[in-house]
Amino acid sequence: MQVRTMTYSDVNPLQLLYNASPGELFFRPFEYLKSSQHCLEKYLSRSRKHQLDQTTSSNSHSRLIYMAWGVPTWLGGSAAPSQPESARPKSNDGGFVAPDRSSREVCYESRDLFFECLDKNNILDAIKEDGKARKVCPQEVVAYERDCARSWIKYFKEKRVMEYNRDQTLARIQQDDAKMAAKAKSDRGKGSWFG
Repeated sequence: MQVRTMTYSDVNPLQLLYNASPGELFFRPFEYLKSSQHCLEKYLSRSRKHQLDQTTSSNSHSRLIYMAWGVPTWLGGSAAPSQPESARPKSNDGGFVAPDRSSREVCYESRDLFFECLDKNNILDAIKEDGKARKVCPQEVVAYERDCARSWIKYFKEKRVMEYNRDQTLARIQQDDAKMAAKAKSDRGKGSWFG
């Protein structure tokens, strides 16, 4: 049994996108896909997860199950990054689908705006000082939580603190090294090695 992406309709829109063969799916040129975008959107709006059983040929006894999941963003579909996490698409096993490039970019922009607001208000750890962060940056918090997955939100907040601590540690080590080098240089100047 093979699984192929398709939409349910009277006319098979899969023929607009793919040259379907039992082994592989070959993409047609992008110009052709763009010209058929309006037709695809019409069919995709009818049924998002309708299953249609078809036989491949009279010689083959295998059955193909076609499922409609929507048009990817690179085919002209919309990413919809502003959906709340509960409305984000889930995979067949119930897990969330990884965000695509455009939704990651929106998340990064929201994160950067939120962190700029935290910097302006001298807040380092947005997890420990969550109440203060929500009070001084309410719009940025809402946008950040809307545009990013919950696990990403926590990860970026923890990474911010970790990077700050790392930078402080490296700066302290460099200062100590500079002091030790200056001390060694002054000690060498006081006396010679050969007495």
